[in-house]
Amino acid sequence: MHLLYVGLTHRETPLPILEKVHFSDQEGLKALKLLKREKSILENIILSTCNRTELYLVVDQLHTGRYYSKHFLADWFQIPVKELEEYLVFREGDEALRHLLRVSIGLESKIVGESQVLGQLKQAFLTAQDAGTTGIVLNQAFKQALTFAKRMHDTYRINDRPISIGLTAIQELDRMGLDYSTKDSCYRFGRDWSAGDQVCSAAAIRISHAAQSDGQQGSSISDRGQGVCPWLG
Repeated sequence: MHLLYVGLTHRETPLPILEKVHFSDQEGLKALKLLKREKSILENIILSTCNRTELYLVVDQLHTGRYYSKHFLADWFQIPVKELEEYLVFREGDEALRHLLRVSIGLESKIVGESQVLGQLKQAFLTAQDAGTTGIVLNQAFKQALTFAKRMHDTYRINDRPISIGLTAIQELDRMGLDYSTKDSCYRFGRDWSAGDQVCSAAAIRISHAAQSDGQQGSSISDRGQGVCPWLG
C-alpha cells in the first residue's frame, strides 16, 4: 500500500481552472464513493476549498493510482486530462504526509498560519469516514495531522496574524508608507493580490477607525464612506 497525494492548489493552478475543480458539499459523499470504486484506490479523502482541491489516497500501486485519480478528476469536472495534468501535483509517501501537515497548520494557505483550513480538513476527514472511504492508513494520518495542528496553534500561536488578504495587504501598505485613501490606489495594489475589493474594504475600516479616533463619527460604513472614505460603495 502507498500513500498518494493528488492536488490542484492556488500555487500552481490558474483561478479559472481552480474554480472549475471544486467539489460542493452536496457532491462530497457521491464523489468519495465513486473515487473509492476506481481501480487501485483503497482509501480516499477529498479536501476541496476555494484555494485547493486535493485527494489523499491509499493505493495498491502508485502508477495506476496516479492514472485513475487524474482521470477521475477529469471525468468529474469534464476537463480534458491533458489540460488538467499540466497543473496537477503528485506527492508520494513521506512527501504526501509532509504536505498534509503543512496544510493542517496553514503553511500552504494564502495567508500563512490561518486556522480556517484546519476546520475544513477536519470536516473532510469526518465526511470521508461517514462515506466509509477511510481505513487504517488515512485514519491514522489525519488524526495525527489534526492533533499536530492543534498543538502548533495552541502552543506556538502561529495563527496570531491578520485573518484576511485585505488586512494583510493594508499591513503591507503601512509598512511601505504608501497611501490607500483612494480607491484607485487600493485596486492598484489589490490587483497584485487578486483582492482589490478586500483591500478596499480593509482600507475603509482602517480609515474609519482613524477618523473615529479624531472625533469623526459615522452611524454606518456607508455614512463614513460619504466623508472619510468617499470611494467606498
